[in-house]
Amino acid sequence: MADTSAVAVAAKSTYREVEADLQVRRRETAADGVVTLTLAHPDGSDLPDWTPGAHLDLVLSDSLVRQYSLCGSTSNRGEWRVGILRDPRSRGGSEFVHAQVHEGSTVRVRGPRNHFPLVSSPRYPGPRRS
Repeated sequence: MADTSAVAVAAKSTYREVEADLQVRRRETAADGVVTLTLAHPDGSDLPDWTPGAHLDLVLSDSLVRQYSLCGSTSNRGEWRVGILRDPRSRGGSEFVHAQVHEGSTVRVRGPRNHFPLVSSPRYPGPRRS
């Protein structure tokens, strides 16, 4: 059995985490009760790399910080994208985003961070071919 903890540590150590005020470039309704936010540096500079499974902290106020998973293309260094489900039992995060965060808004962001990187395994078959 492969030692996945060494792989996870290696993947985590290659991340360059940032804390920055990013601009909401796009806000889209992805599904009923789900919005996606596309975040970018106001000056257009590149954002750090990320891998599938990574997430960001959105600092919505001094007492309201929530984590959301990154989605979309890992090769797009100019933007990060997160999807946020409006939770009827929200502790404040999703409700705040749905009600208060719009295109042009500035959001404090920390990350990316990945505690669950994808690792190769010989136990899982590759894609099926038809």
